Amino acid sequence: MANWNTWICQQSRTHCAEERQLTVSETIIDKQEDLDRVVHDVSDIVGIDTEFYVRRTFFRIPCLLQIATRHNSYVVDLAAPLNLKPIEMLMRNPHLQKVMHAASEDLKILHYLFGETPSGVVDTQMAHAFVSPEDQRSYHGVVKEYLKIELNQSSSITTSNWSKRPLSKRQLEYAIDDVQYLLPLYIALFGRLRDLGRLEWFEEEMQIHLASQGISWKYELSNVQGLRKLTKHEQSLAILLNEWRESLAKRSNVPRRWIATDEQLVWSVQHRSEPIAQFRDELGMRLGGRLHRTLRKELKHARVAPLKIRRADFESQRFHKKSSVVVRMKEIVKFKSEQLQMSRNLLGNQGNLIEWSNYFSQSRKFPRSFGRWRDLLLGKEFREILRNPYDPT
Repeated sequence: MANWNTWICQQSRTHCAEERQLTVSETIIDKQEDLDRVVHDVSDIVGIDTEFYVRRTFFRIPCLLQIATRHNSYVVDLAAPLNLKPIEMLMRNPHLQKVMHAASEDLKILHYLFGETPSGVVDTQMAHAFVSPEDQRSYHGVVKEYLKIELNQSSSITTSNWSKRPLSKRQLEYAIDDVQYLLPLYIALFGRLRDLGRLEWFEEEMQIHLASQGISWKYELSNVQGLRKLTKHEQSLAILLNEWRESLAKRSNVPRRWIATDEQLVWSVQHRSEPIAQFRDELGMRLGGRLHRTLRKELKHARVAPLKIRRADFESQRFHKKSSVVVRMKEIVKFKSEQLQMSRNLLGNQGNLIEWSNYFSQSRKFPRSFGRWRDLLLGKEFREILRNPYDPT
């Protein structure tokens, strides 16, 4: 097989540095006729990125949609009065390859805009994890490694107010940079994956990832600070308070912390027997009264429906992070990562190992999230450990 640089040139002469430099049209799209022109410029593959604003809201506010075609890069102004139906049709086209980097947040924005997750998505961060032991490499890091281009991506621009108009020159340059290198980057990574025989592994993992991704704005219960230190009954109450906070923040479209902080939720369940005056002294008149009334209501309902049925996420598991089984599985993952020069987190992070081992102990098989490619690399050793969990050999 010819080396992967030659193969890239054959696949996309547009993006091969030996043929010509990628032409970039730094165009902000805020008129319908310009948006139609963007759609006509799309062929079989596009790069996609988004910019949003979220500081004072529950939901992210979509501000920009960047699109890179084989010839140009565009910045679609989502604040402009545009009919996005043509873009929606592109997102739903399963034959159009959509290249993103660290796609999770972008997928949420696209789902918010169009009502469903785009099909045909590939993630260059995940592709890099299949060919490098590094975990979660940044966009500017992989662009520098594979394309030898140094991007100037200031954190102050990343967190700037993308909803404010007009956009600054630095914001536009940042937005263009975020998308214009996605296609040549993916072509380079595609060649590496193909040469290493890992292209099918990557494609399978992308399907698993997108199927399990789920588009939810919900705050993960495990993220509530101090939750694990509570008793089982207190954890149940904290879960209910978190759901109350989630519902109120979503309905009001304000940040969760504006309703109540994690510390305030935990304090409330720990002092649930205190009178309402104590709550108001500690948490303030309004919040203290709200939390006290909510707790009283939930405790009243708990006498009819025991709270333990609401605790599925916190049921005890046979294997945990300190169990010898998980420790031995981590050692195998570390060895395979070094041997294959693949990301350790991709092969299986601590949370994955706990999930897979407990699933196997109950069903004698691995879940779908384990994947055929992991079974090929890790399945035999993992099964030996899980079938003999108390055998240290």
